[in-house]
Amino acid sequence: MLQTMAEQKVLFYVMAVVGVLGVISQLILNRIYAKLLLDTKNTGAPRGKFMKQLKQRFANCQRLNDEVSNVSAFIEKQILEYKCWNLSLHQWQRLAAYAFVVCAVLAGAGYYLTAQAAGVRVWYLRGGIVTCAALLLIEGILDFRYKNKNLQTRLADYLENTGMGRNFEEVSIYDKAEKENKKISRRLERAKARKESQELKNQVKSGINEVAAEKEETRSKEAEILKQMDPKEQERIIREVLKEFLA
Repeated sequence: MLQTMAEQKVLFYVMAVVGVLGVISQLILNRIYAKLLLDTKNTGAPRGKFMKQLKQRFANCQRLNDEVSNVSAFIEKQILEYKCWNLSLHQWQRLAAYAFVVCAVLAGAGYYLTAQAAGVRVWYLRGGIVTCAALLLIEGILDFRYKNKNLQTRLADYLENTGMGRNFEEVSIYDKAEKENKKISRRLERAKARKESQELKNQVKSGINEVAAEKEETRSKEAEILKQMDPKEQERIIREVLKEFLA
């Protein structure tokens, strides 16, 4: 049955379809990279879903850990987890490799099974060479390794140097409540500080008044003592005080 299918070129057409699908998958992947790279050029609000999620997750990490210590690892993880049509970027790229293997197997099987039909055998040989070469050529031209590296570099620059990821914050009910609580706490702290400052001023004033009252009382006592002394004794004491003061 398989030999009959090979002789009727069924395997050849399957091989051609698989080769075309492999090329299309790489063109789709190239389009995905183009959209991601284009969105990194926008320094304002992100437009694509990937950039929105990237900035939100980066802001969450900043909020929880104060800072992201390894930005490169964070970006690589986000790129690995990114999916388009339920396939990651790596899986899209591997489709070409799978298509290459399937085309090579089908070409080899058709070439082997059609040993008795030389004309059909040539079809499988040429078809296998063309499809496999096309898949290798498209992968080499598009160069997804460079595009992936370019994307990582742009994202690192976007998050680290422009500060867009750090300044981004999702507004939610929880965040609003947290902000209000912080404002109330700051107001209470300022009120407490003002109260403590006023109490300290009052204590200083009270201390000054007490010292002044004690000095006044001391002066009154000294004046009273001097009044009770003999005039000559008063004159002698005053001279001694003046001598000590002028010495």
